[in-house]
Amino acid sequence: MVSDPREKLTHSITSFHRMMELAAAAPTGLSERILIGPVAEAEVRPDLVVFLVNAEQACRIISLDHYGTASRCRWSSPALYACGHRLCHRQRAHQRHLRRLDRPAHAEVLPDVVFVSVPYERVHNLAAAVPECSAGSAELEIPEEFRTGAERGKADRDRRGASLQTLTAAKEIVEDAGFEEQRERSLRELDLSTLDAPIVDIIEDFANLPYCFTLQCCYGHFAYPGKLDPHNIAPLPALDDGRLIRYRIAYIALCIEDSFEGGKLLSELMAVPAAEPEYIQYGCADWFWERQVNSYVLQVEPGRFKYSDTADVYHKEAVHIEKVKDIFFDEIRRLLSSGCAENGSTHGSDRVTIAIYSDKRPRQVIS
Repeated sequence: MVSDPREKLTHSITSFHRMMELAAAAPTGLSERILIGPVAEAEVRPDLVVFLVNAEQACRIISLDHYGTASRCRWSSPALYACGHRLCHRQRAHQRHLRRLDRPAHAEVLPDVVFVSVPYERVHNLAAAVPECSAGSAELEIPEEFRTGAERGKADRDRRGASLQTLTAAKEIVEDAGFEEQRERSLRELDLSTLDAPIVDIIEDFANLPYCFTLQCCYGHFAYPGKLDPHNIAPLPALDDGRLIRYRIAYIALCIEDSFEGGKLLSELMAVPAAEPEYIQYGCADWFWERQVNSYVLQVEPGRFKYSDTADVYHKEAVHIEKVKDIFFDEIRRLLSSGCAENGSTHGSDRVTIAIYSDKRPRQVIS
């Protein structure tokens, strides 16, 4: 068995020699004779069956054989001895094997043909799998124990997808008969130690308002070499080293009561982005709203990243974001120190639930 002289599989004598030396030796001595012919006309029991199929049929054959054995398939790229060497090796190893041929050395073979070789003793199991396997004629059916896991996995993926899109268009406020109970439950669970220190005062002031409660918040964090802590609140370095800085979004999410006072607060919140329209956004997040109606979000994020909870920016823009964050939280403090905060002065002893959103997933979500 020799290489076809028309084949151009190597670019130099060195690579040709390496291919010859590293190739496994031909498995001679298995038999005095080799018979090759159509399976339907075989006069003796074959040892190996070679299927000439297209890619889809090859996948089906492999799946049918795998159905009962779960054994792996070997793949071969073009090399020497395409017509016999590889087939002999597969027979000796009792493995199924997938192979394509190079062009144009085998121009007589159609370009979409794939060779799948299967030891004959495996063909019976392959055929038996046809009515049982969906690669054959069986209908697709997910077992109940798998179906539950699949549905749970889909729900997890949906939640992950929702968490990445932090902002959607603001929704109309609706009636919520359970607001008081939900607020009382959230007020009982506040743990100020879980909050970013620079905004603890803001959350305490929101807790004093009887017509809202906070859901989640984050001061916003910058991560860069030397400061990779996701909760880092240190100021940015003065020097620009030219590398990207990862910014994790600053935001506050609140639930607001459908009342006159709640409507007034909502109007005040809607005006906050005017302080820096390209970097401050107001709206809703569907994954918040699904858990708590009348939930609204204010966030600081470059406009081109407003649907994500992180942004990779260079030093100059990061410094600007840092300044915008200060403006953002100062605006909220101004809002809280105005008339809207006076309505909640009797609720200063209550406690509110806050979940830090310091990474892509919150530590806690209000249900």
